Amino acid sequence: MKDSIEYKKKYDSTGYLFLSDFLGKAEIEVILNEIPVVKKYNPDAVILEKSGEVRSVFVETNTNKVIDSVVENHHISQIVKKLLGSDIYPYQIKFNNKCAFLGEPWEWHQDFVFWHREDGMPLPKALSIAIFLSDINEFNGPIYLVPSSHKNGILELQEYDEDLEGESSFFQKYQNSRPYISQVSSKLKYSLDKTALRKVIDENGLVSMSGGMGSILFFDSNLVHSSPSNLSPWDRNILFITYNSVNNLPPLESMKRPSFIANKYEK
Repeated sequence: MKDSIEYKKKYDSTGYLFLSDFLGKAEIEVILNEIPVVKKYNPDAVILEKSGEVRSVFVETNTNKVIDSVVENHHISQIVKKLLGSDIYPYQIKFNNKCAFLGEPWEWHQDFVFWHREDGMPLPKALSIAIFLSDINEFNGPIYLVPSSHKNGILELQEYDEDLEGESSFFQKYQNSRPYISQVSSKLKYSLDKTALRKVIDENGLVSMSGGMGSILFFDSNLVHSSPSNLSPWDRNILFITYNSVNNLPPLESMKRPSFIANKYEK
């Protein structure tokens, strides 16, 4: 009980909670073994880098027993329920990979704006967890956070430039291949305005989230975050699970994206 009170206090203040060595190595290896399995489910759910390497693999709920068991992990879900103050359901599941030497950055962004504008999620009563499937250090693309930036609401956005001039012919074709690619590729639709970003960082500082395999990061849907390129010889793998409050359901008529990206609530 004491831990959950401290977790909630830390989370509400900073917008994130980091718990090191939460899952054991054996548990992580079981999850890692499922990556090649889920890649085969649906080619549209596999997102590529500009280089053609795999960037993300989305996983639809109730399609993989191992991943479902992680989503439903009692210790994880109890913490999420405490942080959100309600019952929850899985909204999005994905593996994010930063391949050694080739992993591309994620631009500065907030998650809620994607879910609000693309899926109709009413309020930022959702959070994501990042399960470290590999050791993450300062060199292989750690997550950068701006503490307490979730308190500022949605920040001003950078105007999205659809011009792909200068990009490879492969990426030009790929970026336009499906309507949701700009929401998950290295050229993000809703990245943050640099002036607004500089202001919030000057006010709150920056944190680089490094940690060992099995660590878990819980973070608010409005927390400003990004990650740099992976120029190291070590892969960086993370399983992201987004949980939404059952009191914060997007209207079904607003949910136009594929179910592997935005899961509908099922009682």
